[in-house]
Amino acid sequence: MKRSKRIYILLGILVAACIATFAVIRHEEYKEKIRNSDEIILQIPKDTVQSLSWEYESNKLAFH
Repeated sequence: MKRSKRIYILLGILVAACIATFAVIRHEEYKEKIRNSDEIILQIPKDTVQSLSWEYESNKLAFH
């Protein structure tokens, strides 16, 4: 009984690892698809913008 219980636990861990790996791969493919697309994500008329700034992680960027 002890041996079969251990096998079931290891099988559960293997299944969980496979599901996590599959989810990460799908997410990375989705991000890559977005990066490689030529779609315009945000379009703002030039006349209405005077300055632009944003923060990404610890980097701050600003254009005036």
